Amino acid sequence: MVSHRLSLNMPPGAAAAQTSRAIDESIFELKEVHNTIKYDWPQFLVEDANPIEVAVALLDDTSVGLAHRFPEFQHIMKGTETALRHVVNEHHELFNNSIGSYHLLLSTLQDSHSDAGQIKQMLESTAKDVQDRSESLTDLSVASARYSEMIEILDAISEVTAIPNKIDQLVEEKKIHEVYDVISNGYKIAEKYNLWSLSAMGAMQSYLEIQSNNLFDMIVDELQNEIYQKGGSAAASSNSNTDSTSNFSSWMSLVNSSNPKLASFKALVTESHNLEQYVYNSANLDISEVVEVFSEPVEKFVSQQLPSVHAHYSSTDGGSEINYSILLDAASTSSAQSFHYIYMLLHTAAKLSRLHQVIEILINSNQSELHGLISRATETVKSRNGIALAKLAKLQNYEQTSIADVIGNNSFSDSAVVVLQDLFGSIFCKALAVFQRHKVVSEVVNLLESDIHNSSYNLLSVWNMLKKELQALVLNYIHGDSLVLAENSNELLKVKNKSKIYDILSKKDSFRFEDVSYKKSTKTTNDLSTILQDMFPGFVLQDSSGKKSGLIDSSSPYIQNENFNAMVEVLVPKNLYNMRIILEPFLIFIEGSQRLFSDFSNPTKAPANKLALQFFEDFMKISFLSHVRESLEFSFREYIGGTYIRSEHDKGGVTHITGLKLDLVSLTRNTDLGIITAKQPADSPSSTVIYENALNFKKIFLNICSILNTSLTYRREFSDTALNFLESFAMAYNSFYQELLSTGNVSHNNYNSAIDSSNKPTSRISRWMRIPALTEISGVVLHANASASLQELEALIVKENAIILSDSEVPARAFDINKDDLLDVESFNQVCYLLLTTSWILKWLPSIKKQSNYSAYEDDDTVKISVVDKLRHNWSFLENGRSGTNVGAGNVDVNQQNIFLALNSEKIQRFDELVQVFESIRDKTLLALRYDLRCKSIYYIGRSFKESDWIPTTEPGDADPPVALLNKEVFSIDAKLSKTLTTLEREGIFVGLPAFLNQLLIQGSILVHKVNTNGIKRILLNIFTLSQMLRNLSSNPETVDFNKSSKYFELFTMNEFNMLNQIRANEQKFTLGELNNMARLIYSEKLADGNGTQFNKTKYSDLLKKISELVKS
Repeated sequence: MVSHRLSLNMPPGAAAAQTSRAIDESIFELKEVHNTIKYDWPQFLVEDANPIEVAVALLDDTSVGLAHRFPEFQHIMKGTETALRHVVNEHHELFNNSIGSYHLLLSTLQDSHSDAGQIKQMLESTAKDVQDRSESLTDLSVASARYSEMIEILDAISEVTAIPNKIDQLVEEKKIHEVYDVISNGYKIAEKYNLWSLSAMGAMQSYLEIQSNNLFDMIVDELQNEIYQKGGSAAASSNSNTDSTSNFSSWMSLVNSSNPKLASFKALVTESHNLEQYVYNSANLDISEVVEVFSEPVEKFVSQQLPSVHAHYSSTDGGSEINYSILLDAASTSSAQSFHYIYMLLHTAAKLSRLHQVIEILINSNQSELHGLISRATETVKSRNGIALAKLAKLQNYEQTSIADVIGNNSFSDSAVVVLQDLFGSIFCKALAVFQRHKVVSEVVNLLESDIHNSSYNLLSVWNMLKKELQALVLNYIHGDSLVLAENSNELLKVKNKSKIYDILSKKDSFRFEDVSYKKSTKTTNDLSTILQDMFPGFVLQDSSGKKSGLIDSSSPYIQNENFNAMVEVLVPKNLYNMRIILEPFLIFIEGSQRLFSDFSNPTKAPANKLALQFFEDFMKISFLSHVRESLEFSFREYIGGTYIRSEHDKGGVTHITGLKLDLVSLTRNTDLGIITAKQPADSPSSTVIYENALNFKKIFLNICSILNTSLTYRREFSDTALNFLESFAMAYNSFYQELLSTGNVSHNNYNSAIDSSNKPTSRISRWMRIPALTEISGVVLHANASASLQELEALIVKENAIILSDSEVPARAFDINKDDLLDVESFNQVCYLLLTTSWILKWLPSIKKQSNYSAYEDDDTVKISVVDKLRHNWSFLENGRSGTNVGAGNVDVNQQNIFLALNSEKIQRFDELVQVFESIRDKTLLALRYDLRCKSIYYIGRSFKESDWIPTTEPGDADPPVALLNKEVFSIDAKLSKTLTTLEREGIFVGLPAFLNQLLIQGSILVHKVNTNGIKRILLNIFTLSQMLRNLSSNPETVDFNKSSKYFELFTMNEFNMLNQIRANEQKFTLGELNNMARLIYSEKLADGNGTQFNKTKYSDLLKKISELVKS
């Protein structure tokens, strides 16, 4: 800030400013000429300088003469003439006033000289007559006193006329606080001798009045210079050779500091050229020690120096008595000098009775001054880091988004590390220095207003504005608008984009001027543009194809954002990784600010509040963590699909999830490296086909755990964020499973709202899967297939078939199945892929879990950990640098890279429940495949019994078409399962199918209305066809047994005696209903039409009685 120039007459407006500038320039020009003469022609300035000697030397062209410098002499002579002429021209008013005063004084001196001559004559005559003329002596005494008074008045006039020079010198020496004393002394002298009654002193009176008014403005400007470390501050202009750490607001002084306590901080900001180096150096940083060095000057001044300074200047009325101890303390360090200068300025403002106005201006201008501080720091960093910024500009042209780069939307360059540590280290240190000076102002005001109970200076308002600006600045560097999904990225975004109500509500503003349709062709718009350009000369409205300038949108004349931070130039790409570099300077600022809220007079007393610490925690939890979750949500939707759960509170609001990406990928394992290679889906038996979203999830999830450092200890914010990401994935899969199989209102623990979002009716498979007894038995069959005994397995299969086929009280209703109840080809494939994917997930996901109830900072009397160290531990991330994660087929990659998710006992339970979700999906998809095979068997066997002609006139040559279709379907299913599932899983799906078909064929005969011997032969042919098909598919053909169904239908061909003997033996344990149905089939050809003879009816009734008696016996 350029200091105000004091002048006798200061015209208002722009003319006054121009005149003042011209005067300063003329003085500067004359000083430049004087300096040139001083260094190049020093012989001109000695007391006994002789012009003739100089002239002779200039005419002497010998080797010892100065003739060779004669042109230089002429040049300096012309420069002197020009400078003197400019000074005379610009200071003509001052010269005129001085000349007028000089003539007045000269006239007075002449009169005095004349009067002195007369006095001399009078004294001589009086001496002669002294003894005789006593009255003359009295007159002489009076005249002498009058002349003495006149001489005193002349001395006073001389002192008053010298005030402008004194004021100019004080302003130049940055001693604004002494200007008041000079002006006050001038008024006292003028009042004592009544100088203002002299017409010649009118100009001086006007000058003092102008300076009295300008003094207030100068005090405000100087205070702002000191508080916000502008170029004209006392600290910046100090020439003392004190330790550089005393002025830590100067960034370069910190970098070059030799203080051993700042060694770790110096290493952090000077030796960190990439992310890994920064992480290493930050681990050695002692934040409390660094803050102690930064805070020592202000604490010492407030607690020790300020009381003595205030007592001195208050008791001695402006410090007329010199106290050398105070002067030595004030000059000890640049910070102490700055604090002392602030006190003197405020003390002077209090003398002017304008302290309250000064305070009000400081508070009101705080935001704009902070803007200037940030802008200056940004420009300085740009000038120091041109090479790094050039590299960043080039790298931005080659950036590509990576799946593993989940938090930072773009790659994080090492050049950004250099720029960020310089920028935010400088800004946060300067911000801390600003707040310290506001603390000094607050303490000084409290002393100056000691008689007022409530101080007029509100330090909290300064803090609130400071944290607001810093928060906005940091957010500008860690969060951008790049997380915008593509137009077709998922269905949920499409719905949102199509909803005008959603678009309006998301803006949180119902109406904004910048949203108004803007057409440049309209007359109103042109008029508005013209008016704006007249009012604001810098207002330029570009074409829509041009670039945006500042806050002005090229498509609208309305200002879109009045926030200063929208204008701040962001030097590096916006990236959440940037927060890793910002974290340490941020914590230094937080710790230093928190100390300023404490009572320096009582260091042991805890601060009355924790505003700074709370600000940091709120910023990290609300701002930073929310942006992390937004980034994860973007990655989740972009690479996985579905809905992302940000926190546990979000689960209740999620009722349905769609948009899960179902692209497939074939994983081929590299057995040497344990790494999987993603390829297109293939039929190779050595590859595993899963959903690509699961592979993407593993990559992202492992990268999250690596970035957020979840492997060592449980940290609630970061560990819960990773756990929520896993929960979102589990919920998406469970909802997809429910939608795929139309399971209806089925829930699993608390993670699935399981609202049936599909309009499809509940399928038969879904109804079966909602029968706990059935699913329990089927689960045992699947898991016990390889270990259980044949008798146990058969017993379980009989129970399972009984539940499936006894779906209602009417046996025939078990065959009421249509194609909607079956899994089509696509659905069947998706169920298989879902089974494969969940099985693959369960190979590595459980190994991620790590129980950690240990806290690095538990309350322990033997270990004292500072609050700021706890905050750094809780919020540090990227501790392993930028190490990539290699994704393997199993859990080898997890163990080799030591990537874990450390959780406490409560969260471990939640993690286990999520694993159970995938286990449940895996088991239920396997059941779904088993049930689908049986459902298709019911469908095709039912069609055979319902649609075929069972009273053919000739013997059948082939099986029924529905049975042939069933054969084809079973072969197709077996081929698919052989390629996708393990042998054990495939056999688990097929186990018990012969027994089921046996029972199905027997029970399905209820659907036959009338049958003859040829019809029974067709049924037997169908049974033979099915048995051959299953024997071909089975690894143990001998286990495929259709004896029960064959013997059942063979009863039709026997005579009554043989049939009753078979029933009496009942080796196949046919039920009474099944035997009665066989009796019905035997007489169906004769009685089914209702036209049978009474003889046949009697025989049919007798047969039923005999069967009933045999079964009961």
